[in-house]
Amino acid sequence: MQSADLISKALELPPEDRADLAYLLMDSLEDQTVDPSYEQAWSEEITRRLDAYRAGEATAKPAREALAEIRKRLNGRR
Repeated sequence: MQSADLISKALELPPEDRADLAYLLMDSLEDQTVDPSYEQAWSEEITRRLDAYRAGEATAKPAREALAEIRKRLNGRR
């Protein structure tokens, strides 16, 4: 099964089941060794984006809208 197909099927699950799945997937990554430089880079990027947003240099959109755009892109890849 392609990951886009799997994601599409997972998004059809009821909210509680999606939350459980998300938790299990995130939990499965906890045991992975993460390069500290990646964590530092992400921390700096998050700070940069938040600062830009607070300064009015970046905009935000509701998560529901952003996720709809991502789903649309994923569905277009088939």
